[in-house]
Amino acid sequence: MTNRERLPNQSQTEFLTPAGAAAELHITARTIRAWIACGRLRAVRTDPGRGGRLLVRRSDVLALLLPVQAGGAA
Repeated sequence: MTNRERLPNQSQTEFLTPAGAAAELHITARTIRAWIACGRLRAVRTDPGRGGRLLVRRSDVLALLLPVQAGGAA
């Protein structure tokens, strides 16, 4: 998929699994994977050639909350 890229040389604490991202947003991991598949949320694989772990940036997950919080504050 075009929305996946190699894991950059950054700390693992900046990344979440789909289950961890789902917990942050109070939704299911299946929804997170669907968002990755449709391009709404970017993801990286730790070892693309061997089906490594799928991870999303914590900042990308938290950015999904911004429109909701801004709309709810009005």
